[in-house]
Amino acid sequence: MSFPVLLSGDGVAGEGLVVNISAGGCSINTSSLVRIGAVVKLDLKISIDVAPVIVQAAEVRYIHGQMIGLEFTEWQQNERGRLLLFIRGLHIGQRMPSPFAR
Repeated sequence: MSFPVLLSGDGVAGEGLVVNISAGGCSINTSSLVRIGAVVKLDLKISIDVAPVIVQAAEVRYIHGQMIGLEFTEWQQNERGRLLLFIRGLHIGQRMPSPFAR
């Protein structure tokens, strides 16, 4: 499972590929330059058929090469609900179709 993401804010403007996700955060492969502690907005493009899930604030918790780990810290309740539905679908094997999945 992987899908595109846009990162913005705190001096960051870039894109990446989500390679791991949970209700509390995600891991992203990106060439964007970030620092631990940076707070960024994420546009999670879970499918080309639906609008991106927006995480208003995610804090960078680790950096390992081009892999960064983020903790979700702020978002609208409806966006959190959309992401939880997507994650639940991943767990039961009936996720929303995504042409970005590998």
